[in-house]
Amino acid sequence: MTAPDRPVPPGIRRLIVAVDLVGSSRHDHLRQLNTQRRLVELMQRVCAEAGVDRDACLRQPQGDGELLLLPPGLDEGRVVPGLVRELSIALREVNRDLGDEARLRLRSALHQGIVHEAANGFVSRAVVRACRLLDSPVLRQAMSCLPACELALAVSEQLYEDVLEHGYRGLDPDRFQRYRVDMPEKGFSADTWVYLSFDLGRLAAGTAPPTPPLPALAPLPTPQEVAPHLFRNGPGR
Repeated sequence: MTAPDRPVPPGIRRLIVAVDLVGSSRHDHLRQLNTQRRLVELMQRVCAEAGVDRDACLRQPQGDGELLLLPPGLDEGRVVPGLVRELSIALREVNRDLGDEARLRLRSALHQGIVHEAANGFVSRAVVRACRLLDSPVLRQAMSCLPACELALAVSEQLYEDVLEHGYRGLDPDRFQRYRVDMPEKGFSADTWVYLSFDLGRLAAGTAPPTPPLPALAPLPTPQEVAPHLFRNGPGR
C-alpha cells in the first residue's frame, strides 16, 4: 500500500538575489565574524534603499553569502535597477574606512522564476541558474584579475531583456556586457550580462591591471571606460 501523494507546495514567481563574499574564508575567525556582520548590515541597507521588505523575503544564509528570494508582485522596473545601484553604493560606503584586508568585495547574481518552498530549502531551476551564474568563471576571473572591482554582478539574459535593457530608473544598459558562461562539469551553459563596480580611489591610484582574457562575447570595460574623469590627465594625477 503506497502513501497518498502530498500536496505540491505552490510555485511562486520571485526575483532571486544571490551574493557571495570574495576571499572571506582566508580570514581568521574574528575577522570572519566581523565580515559576516557587515554583509548582513549591507544587505539590510540594500533592501531598504531599493524598496524591498526584507522581512517578507525568503532567506537562506550561507555564512559568507546569502540567497534572497523577494516577495512576489514587486515593481521590477523599480526594484531591479535599485538593487544594482544600491549594492554598488553600499559597498563603496562600507569600504570607505576599511583597509585592504577588511574591505568587502561581492559576487552577485540576479534572476527570476518559479520557486517552491520545500522540506529542506527550495526547489527551483531558477534558483539553480542564479547559483550557477554566481559561481561562474567570468565573475571569479573579474574579481581575481581586477583588484579595484568591488562588485561583479551577473544578470540572467531573461531578466536583462525584461528589465535592464530598457534603462529603468536611469540605469544605463550599456554598463552591462554580455558573456557566455560554460560550466560543462555542471551541465550548464548560458549567456549572462555582467555589471562591474569599481573602487574609484584604487582606479585613480592606477592599481587596476590590464583587462584580463575572459570567455566573453564582449570585453570587460576598462577602468578608463568606467571612470573616464579620473584618467583625463593620466592615472593617479
